[in-house]
Amino acid sequence: MIGSSMLTFTRGRSRFVARVAGIAVHDGQVLLHREEGWDFWVPPGGRVEFFETSGAALEREMREELGVETRAGRLIWLAESMFTFGDTEFHEIGIYLELILPTELAPERRPAFDGREGDRVLRFRWFACDELDDLALFPTFLRAGLKRLPAVPEHVLDIDRQGGGPPAR
Repeated sequence: MIGSSMLTFTRGRSRFVARVAGIAVHDGQVLLHREEGWDFWVPPGGRVEFFETSGAALEREMREELGVETRAGRLIWLAESMFTFGDTEFHEIGIYLELILPTELAPERRPAFDGREGDRVLRFRWFACDELDDLALFPTFLRAGLKRLPAVPEHVLDIDRQGGGPPAR
């Protein structure tokens, strides 16, 4: 469902999405999630609402999906992604922020857990960063990027017009 306050615009078979995602890395592991039934993983997050900062959007999404308070940290990547999924062509502006989680969600305490978004079940799991090469992970630049987080924010172009990208949420 596309909410009226979300920064999502559709024209024909094309959709623009402004998405924020959290990068939570702890002791060489990264937190990823997927919707039940998906065969790929993405960093947790969601769509930004009108007049909402990216940090506030990330904290709201985590509160809605996990029922816990988190904190958005520094900007890591600003990514322009273009991909086709199904019959829809997506143009996504992704804002990737450091995600600071409460200790009860650390990988040694909760290596995998579920969250919810409305009636959808979300599966969260910690992955070792050295496991990412063969993982169905989108956007694909994250396979290498999560192994070496940049010291300063980076601008990334991630263009896959051949298909195979994930649906934007």
